[in-house]
Amino acid sequence: MHLSDWVYLYAAEESLEYGRIGISFLSKEQIGIGDGVVTGLLGCLLGARGCLVMLCIASCLMAVISIGILILKKGSRRTTLPFAPALLGGYIAALAVLG
Repeated sequence: MHLSDWVYLYAAEESLEYGRIGISFLSKEQIGIGDGVVTGLLGCLLGARGCLVMLCIASCLMAVISIGILILKKGSRRTTLPFAPALLGGYIAALAVLG
């Protein structure tokens, strides 16, 4: 890759990052800025396809955890959970799936 390719890649990732921060602001922090930063950094490592795989796995993982919390009556629908640990699990699973 040439230097110009890296510059374009960096600019694209930064614009996506500002979009994530904007989504955090618009959702009134329901989606945290930290989740956007972690997603952006791991997305740089995995690429577009890997990032989508990671997000799908992380979302499924959080759904299972949330259902477990509701079934065990350890929380309610209003309970907030951090998404970053699920992103890490999704990242590891995406590395295993994509090789």
